[in-house]
Amino acid sequence: MSTVRLRLAWVAAGIGVLLVLYALFSRKSDEERIVDQLDRLQALLSFSAPPNVLQRAATLKGGFQELLTQDARVRIPERGLQAQGRPELAALATRATASLQSFDVVFDVDSIHVDGNAAHVEATVSVEGASAGEPRSDQRRAKLEFVESDGDWLLATALVEPLDDNEP
Repeated sequence: MSTVRLRLAWVAAGIGVLLVLYALFSRKSDEERIVDQLDRLQALLSFSAPPNVLQRAATLKGGFQELLTQDARVRIPERGLQAQGRPELAALATRATASLQSFDVVFDVDSIHVDGNAAHVEATVSVEGASAGEPRSDQRRAKLEFVESDGDWLLATALVEPLDDNEP
């Protein structure tokens, strides 16, 4: 009878070790979680048909609650644009895309450096849109800063610059 109990104890210990290993190795890395946030951000910002402006503003405000810090800041110096805070950023994104029939944004991550509860991301941002049936596209370099808050990585700052320093 003690042999059976010993075997059961070994089986239970083995299952326990497997569960611990699964928990350790199945959790996404910080880098993967940051990329997931960027994927969610690009899905939130993109649309394939002109949205209702009021509905879009509300959708952006709600989505930004889960993706951006409360005082997130975006700067695009060559365009003279700077906005801070979720409401102002939602208003800016709504106004900037109001005349477009479609809009698609893609973040192509070049590097991620995690330092404690802060992360520095460099990415190429590609945007495509259509206005009055005319397609437009552009690419920019983005320097993004994320902070970890309550287990989530939130975008805190974004600096968007031309890919080539010689561009106007």
